[in-house]
Amino acid sequence: MTSDAKGWTKFGWQGINMDIPADWSLGAISGDKKEGYLRLDDADMPRMEVKWRDAQKGTPALPDVVQKYLDDLVKVVTKKKVDIKTENGFDISKIVRPLPDRDKVIQGFYWKSSTKAYGMATFCRECRRIVILQIVSPIDTDVRTLISRVFSSFEDHAIGGADLWAVYDMNFKVPSEFHLKDQKLMPGYLQFSFTREDDSFALDVERWGLTDVLLRELTVREWYEGQYASRLKGNKVSFEEVELHDHTCFKVSGETGRWFHEWRLALEKLTRSKTPTHMHSVFWHCEESKKIFVVNMADRDPINAIVSYVASHVKCHENETE
Repeated sequence: MTSDAKGWTKFGWQGINMDIPADWSLGAISGDKKEGYLRLDDADMPRMEVKWRDAQKGTPALPDVVQKYLDDLVKVVTKKKVDIKTENGFDISKIVRPLPDRDKVIQGFYWKSSTKAYGMATFCRECRRIVILQIVSPIDTDVRTLISRVFSSFEDHAIGGADLWAVYDMNFKVPSEFHLKDQKLMPGYLQFSFTREDDSFALDVERWGLTDVLLRELTVREWYEGQYASRLKGNKVSFEEVELHDHTCFKVSGETGRWFHEWRLALEKLTRSKTPTHMHSVFWHCEESKKIFVVNMADRDPINAIVSYVASHVKCHENETE
C-alpha cells in the first residue's frame, strides 16, 4: 500500500522495516531472524540489499565489517572482468538526514562499477543486530533524496513489542515472541506461518485474492467453512459477527471433541508434548481491496487475545478507520 501521493510504502521483514518506493518488491529472501538476507527489485534491476546477523559480545568493529563486505564484492565483480571503485567510511550523513536513532553505530560506504551504490552498516546497542544495507542505481541517476528517505526511516527491531510485516501490499503486526517458520508468497495467495521460540502452537496470517471468483456463488462464511472444513471437523465451533476494519468480520472459536480429547491425552502421555485443544480464527472480506483475510491459531486457551490483536493490526485497505 502506498503511504502518500508520491508512491511510497512501508516494508517490513524479520523486525527490519523502512519506507521504500511503492514499485519496489521482494526479489529474494533467505535466513531467519537471527541471520538473513533480502533483496528488493524494481521493474528494471535489483535496487536494495539487506543483510543482518546477531552480534557476538561487545561492540563490533563496523569498519572491519564493511571492509569484508566490500572485499567480497570486489572478488565477485573482478571475476566478471569489470572495474569497481570502493570507499569504506563514506560520510553517509551528507545524504541521510536525519540519521537513524542515536542508539546505533553507523559506518557508511560507497562503490561504483557498471552501477553505483550507497550503503551503511549499523549496530544497534539495544537489539545487538548488525545490519548492512545498500541501495543500487544506474550511474547517471541522482538517488540522494530517495536514499535519505529510505535510510532515515530504517528500523532494525520491533517497537512496542510487535514486529511489522509488510510485503506485497500486505501489512500486519505480530507479537515479537513469534518467529516466522514458513511463508507462501504466490499470486493470489499469501500465507505467513509463525510459531513461538519453543515451537508451540502455530499462528497463520493469510490473504486470498481473486474474490470475484472465490465468492461468485458463496458468502464469505460459506467459503470459509468449505476452505477450512478439515480444520473445523471434530471441533465444537461457534461463529460471532464483529466489526473490524469497517467490515463485518467473523470470529470463530472451537474446542476439540471428546474423541480427540482422549486421543490427545494419550499422545501427550506418550510424547510428553502439548497438543492444542482450541482453535481460533478471525476472517473477513475486504470489498475495497477485493481480498479475504484470515488469521488462524490453535492453542490450549479457550480465550485467545493474540488472534484478535493480529487481526486488528492487519491493514486491509487504504484510508480505513483506525
